[in-house]
Amino acid sequence: MSSQKFRSYFINTLFLSGFFVATVASFVRYYNLKEFLVHIEVPCDPLVEKCFYRDCENSLDCPPNGLSNYRQFYLTGAVFASCNDIDGCSEVCKQSGGPCTEIVCGETNDDVCAEVKEN
Repeated sequence: MSSQKFRSYFINTLFLSGFFVATVASFVRYYNLKEFLVHIEVPCDPLVEKCFYRDCENSLDCPPNGLSNYRQFYLTGAVFASCNDIDGCSEVCKQSGGPCTEIVCGETNDDVCAEVKEN
């Protein structure tokens, strides 16, 4: 085998090996360990807690969950996989010290928060 062919073979083998290792590592990380974040919205009562607000009078402006007042959480894929449904995740996330990270309404200037109007 000539030096040029060997170098070409070595570089191709190195490239394919790196690609294979990266693919396997990604598969293990995302599929088996579920190390990714899931964003969820759960129902919220603006009389009790600070909530995000969106106008759902026009159904085209709302996501399928139809929530006007809601809280937002990030949780890992492993925690999300253990939830039976969004309501199950809601209960897990509402526990203090739970495995979820809450996005609090009002952290950015673009947030629209529900306002409680007192009489």
